[in-house]
Amino acid sequence: MNQARKSTSDVYWKSVFIGAYVGIFLQMVVTTWGEPFDSSELWTVPVILLAYGLFAVPFVALGLGIFGLPVTTLLRRSAQAWWVGGVAALWGCLSGKLMFYIIDHLLFFGLYDLMELSFPDLGIVYGLPTGLAWWALHRRELAGR
Repeated sequence: MNQARKSTSDVYWKSVFIGAYVGIFLQMVVTTWGEPFDSSELWTVPVILLAYGLFAVPFVALGLGIFGLPVTTLLRRSAQAWWVGGVAALWGCLSGKLMFYIIDHLLFFGLYDLMELSFPDLGIVYGLPTGLAWWALHRRELAGR
């Protein structure tokens, strides 16, 4: 594997892990916001973050591969422009919703509504950090070449 492909692969996997773990962290924060919690169960937070983050990794990787990489090739010439960060954020949110819709209908109960924007929207919770991580890390990688 040549150096450029290895570097892109490293950035891809870093973005996936950042998206998965920031996503599960945000999911825990927004779903329990304002609700009382028992401090004796605080020890479960790192266990839940580790387990659910690891569970989310293949789905985040699939979403970034299906939705993120094709758009990256389209925007390659403009990768250093500031506005691409906004595109990455919006596209991350949209592709997160699409990916969560697909996963929900294939593996779970199919209750996720693609056209509804609710709090917390788990597609956005995972898609936004993944898109921004991919943009920031890939942009830095391209600048280093």
